[in-house]
Amino acid sequence: MPPGEYNVTNKKWTLMLNLCVKEEVGILKADTLKRQGLIERLEITNAKKQSEIDALMVKMDEFEQEKHEQCMQIVGLPENKDKKDDIKELTKIVEEKTDFKIKEGDILEMKRLGTKSDLKRRSVIVKFKNKEIKQQITEERKKLIELGNPAKSLYLNDSLTKYRQQLLYSARQLVKQRKLHLAWSQYDNIRASD
Repeated sequence: MPPGEYNVTNKKWTLMLNLCVKEEVGILKADTLKRQGLIERLEITNAKKQSEIDALMVKMDEFEQEKHEQCMQIVGLPENKDKKDDIKELTKIVEEKTDFKIKEGDILEMKRLGTKSDLKRRSVIVKFKNKEIKQQITEERKKLIELGNPAKSLYLNDSLTKYRQQLLYSARQLVKQRKLHLAWSQYDNIRASD
């Protein structure tokens, strides 16, 4: 076809193609909006489920922490050959340095953590007969720390769940960054002050 001539057939095809493209674009836009709505509903559902999971994790941690309520972690207790000697050593140190007397039967179980090493003393988890004994010893714990002589000091800590240990660690990192003033555990709860 010479230049400048008008072809009606080409114009019709062009109009038909434009209509088809517009129709397809409209379908794709509608489909995209439908999918976006579905994505938004799924995100809302996911957020609700995550909130439920978080609440269950907190509840599970509370139940797990109840198992620890009679327990205490002790750092710095000299190692002996067996548990009975460890119990005697702990009883002796507590009675020498505090006003509290550990009676026979107050300690139900004692377990060393980690592998034995000549370089450092392993921590001990002590399970007391009841949580009142643990609280009484906790109130006396400052007397077990010898300032300037950490080798002869006993450090008594709450026995915490993994979650609470991580929480306490995170809080202490904030103390190092000077975003919090203090972070500690008290009666199995994590405390902080700013």
